[in-house]
Amino acid sequence: MHRARVVDVWEALQAVQPGIAAAAAERRSPASLAKLEDAARRFAAREGGREVAVADVAGFFDALSDAALNPVFNLLNEPLLRLLKPSLAVIIDRVPQARSRIEAAQKEIVAAVKARDAKAADEWMTRHIRDFRRGYEVAGIALSTEVGEELGGAPALS
Repeated sequence: MHRARVVDVWEALQAVQPGIAAAAAERRSPASLAKLEDAARRFAAREGGREVAVADVAGFFDALSDAALNPVFNLLNEPLLRLLKPSLAVIIDRVPQARSRIEAAQKEIVAAVKARDAKAADEWMTRHIRDFRRGYEVAGIALSTEVGEELGGAPALS
């Protein structure tokens, strides 16, 4: 994990994900839009526990990256999502409004991608990533925590 801290992951997400969302809005195909809509629907269905929710969030980010039609974005997403998953699991467990806020952000991002509105997609993803930081704070995860460490007493996902 290269001693990455939660704040490092958050900064990387903030730097990369809004651009991916904007590119997806500009380049998406009908098939990739359908895949993105399906990923958002899966998360909104709220079926399963935190592991399913975390996998559904990762699936949304993967579908968005696929819609951007840039294979480098897919390569960037893989390690970022692997680093995000443990803290996201804790946020989903500890922050009652986490699922509804993720669902709302995904809905807005999908709408922007569907409308081919790169600016709105960028802005909504920026808000979504900022919300992760607030989730860390509410969940009691110190931003200085190394990703491989136990996150505030909660078991991490691999």
